[in-house]
Amino acid sequence: MMDIIVSMKHSYGKIRLNPMCHKAHLFASIAGTQTLTRKTVKHIHALGYEFQVHDHALGTTHSVSFDKLMSLNLE
Repeated sequence: MMDIIVSMKHSYGKIRLNPMCHKAHLFASIAGTQTLTRKTVKHIHALGYEFQVHDHALGTTHSVSFDKLMSLNLE
């Protein structure tokens, strides 16, 4: 399965997706950013990847649909 792991951080009314795994870091690097932008998320999804969001407080990771990510106020 092709997954990438990210964490969400709220910052000034926007949500930032921070890379948490090697593949996610590579995508951010290719995009020239430190976080995964809405545009980058769309391209990653087009390549067939699914998103897992890590919750630091609970120490768990769970699946998040592409539609849910697109409904967020991503930076």
